[in-house]
Amino acid sequence: MNQTRLSNKRILDRQRVQSKHWWDRFDFPDPMLGWWKVGPLRFWLEKTGLEWRVAVERGDDSLEEDWSVELPATSPHSTIRDDASWQRFGFESPPSSISILPIMPDRAVVSRPEQAFTLLPKGRVRVYVSCPIWVELRTADEGVLFAEIPSSRPSDTWFGSKTSGSLCYAARTELRRRLERVALRPHRSVTPVDLINLAPGALVLERLALPVMSLSVFASKQGQLWTEQVTLTRKEDGEWADVSIGSGPPREAEGASKLQIARAEESRSFASRVFGGWFGSS
Repeated sequence: MNQTRLSNKRILDRQRVQSKHWWDRFDFPDPMLGWWKVGPLRFWLEKTGLEWRVAVERGDDSLEEDWSVELPATSPHSTIRDDASWQRFGFESPPSSISILPIMPDRAVVSRPEQAFTLLPKGRVRVYVSCPIWVELRTADEGVLFAEIPSSRPSDTWFGSKTSGSLCYAARTELRRRLERVALRPHRSVTPVDLINLAPGALVLERLALPVMSLSVFASKQGQLWTEQVTLTRKEDGEWADVSIGSGPPREAEGASKLQIARAEESRSFASRVFGGWFGSS
């Protein structure tokens, strides 16, 4: 085995030992093909000559729970189809390392409880919202973004009135009252949400639009993805609420490490249209 092949083998052996998660910094000898499976998402990265290439496919089940990384991609299940569609990225001097990280979606995500529930005036509850993340690809040293890949492609939905609403994602989100009922998946983050109803009327919660663009991503010691806690305070009858975002991982993920900053540079408190459905009076 020549010196170059021996060096490349040491790099790959080190990555196999150190990569405990699907996100990380990954070193690519030239040429090489790598394969990632993150829930329903499969993607291939190939470094060849002066280019990086990316190919993507998704499974039919958006709630798959496993993940895998192969560097190099050599096993039968990581084989890419001959008709795969590749995105090509040219570099004057191609980077030898890639940073792969989760990031929250670029629009608000609408979720629904299993059944609508009513929050009485002066009431407060904590719920947990799970939503799919995007996968971000950057050059490791310069931090240049060259691709973002949704782990599952959610459908579009309009939230709010015809004149003052906004385009959101309507993914297969999960809004649960109990954390133990939230399925922990590698391609989904969990956000604890405190709902406070200070309005004189009851709040019937049918839909919730969470402004996920303003949330960072954290990883617990077990590898589960989390965001900051969000507090939604409804002071008047209607769909608007004061939104307050915590400054670190939630208490459920104490000691979690920060993987990604938020997309939007919002202040930690702002107002947003977040509730949807019918509101009755008590």
